[in-house]
Amino acid sequence: MHVAHLFLLVAMTASGINAAGAQMTDPFEALARSKREEIALEKRMKRNAAEQKQREKTQKDAQRQQDLATAKADKAARPSPATTKPSQPAVGQPAQSSAAPSGLKTTEESRMGFPSG
Repeated sequence: MHVAHLFLLVAMTASGINAAGAQMTDPFEALARSKREEIALEKRMKRNAAEQKQREKTQKDAQRQQDLATAKADKAARPSPATTKPSQPAVGQPAQSSAAPSGLKTTEESRMGFPSG
């Protein structure tokens, strides 16, 4: 009976060693795997940075085009300064007022029959 227990103990120990041996990894393989993952990560980061830069450039170009279109529409909507140039009094000359001096009737007052003064 002791031989049976001993045989069982040896069998269990041997199977445990094999299971533990299967879980062990080669350190060089782990290092190589880590290096491959690092290289893949760097490539992904470079690709993501390039995509982000392209998106920003596209958005900037779209905004510039929109600003140009808005400026063009605003320019077309405004009257040209040559057709609506207001008359400016010369420097040193007093500006003329549209109100009539006291005691004088304006054209509208005289037409409507308002008394003067």
